[in-house]
Amino acid sequence: MKIKGNEYKTTIIIGAGASRGAISSIRPSNIKPPLNRDYFDILERLISEEDNSANKQSLKRLKTFINETFLVSQKQNITMENVFNVLFMSKDIPEIFKKERGRPRKAGHRIEINDYISLLIKLFIYIQSNHYQRNSDNNYKKLASKLSGKDTLISLNYDTLLDVALCDCGWSPERGYGFDAKYKVQYDGIRKNSNIHMNQIKLIKPHGSLNWFAKGTISKLDDVLSNRPPSKIIMSRVPRSYNIRRENLIRFFIPPLYAKFFNNKFWKKLWRRCYISLKEAECLIFLGCSLTATDYHLSAILSRIVKERKNRKFKKVIIVDKSTKTFRRIKNFLRGTSKQGYISYNTFTEFVKSI
Repeated sequence: MKIKGNEYKTTIIIGAGASRGAISSIRPSNIKPPLNRDYFDILERLISEEDNSANKQSLKRLKTFINETFLVSQKQNITMENVFNVLFMSKDIPEIFKKERGRPRKAGHRIEINDYISLLIKLFIYIQSNHYQRNSDNNYKKLASKLSGKDTLISLNYDTLLDVALCDCGWSPERGYGFDAKYKVQYDGIRKNSNIHMNQIKLIKPHGSLNWFAKGTISKLDDVLSNRPPSKIIMSRVPRSYNIRRENLIRFFIPPLYAKFFNNKFWKKLWRRCYISLKEAECLIFLGCSLTATDYHLSAILSRIVKERKNRKFKKVIIVDKSTKTFRRIKNFLRGTSKQGYISYNTFTEFVKSI
């Protein structure tokens, strides 16, 4: 990436804040990508505006689970992450997470997991379906146009806003996702471009993506995530709404669990690619990634990088986040690893204008 006239081999870590700041206009309800803590508030807004009884019933079951499981004092801090972790745990030890009356349910898959995943997908599809406004800015497109062949993007997000922007600039998902997907990619409403310069860029998504699909069923989700690679990738403006039943394919992304299924060689290789790109980068950029306490896996890799780079500092470290607390947290975490100090931008828009 060229920054202020100088070319740097750059790794950009992209969090939920990037997708929220990437697009200036989402109509009609201005519902933006969630940032973990506001997930259920945003979901409530979306479902309340729709006349869809199935979605309302799904949300009702999730709220019942939250009310039965979490204390009143905890509910102001309920996040998409901690709810799903407890929900996933409860399927295997139902005797602990039982209702006050009646028999405990049997161990195994529970319908609320389907509810959680289907509503999560519904929300992101709504956002991607409604941001293509005539006068809407798209900072992902502006970022994509600034990248060079040595750059790596590590996206912790499920959405495909960035993927689409890269495709429009000539990036190829066949190898651009960091694994060989040459015979797995299907194009739906997006032209297959070929730009040698863009094809060298890597978009690593170590949590998976809404446009990746693998063989299996939702009821055996943990088995799929532990053992499968993706079987199909569909490049479209908006991710498809449903799983591909005729081919027995389900969405292949890791819901917000603390365990990331590292016994699966596929996820191992993606995280190793993240590590290598951070190890070799000249410039490191945090874009909407706050590096919170629950980012265990990323924090562990970065801790290793900090130790290894004491004598080989980054030429630049850039932090894009409006929170001064986030800036201080990342700066303290990476202390001593930047030659030129730590540059901050409040917004995605400010950042892309600066480069």
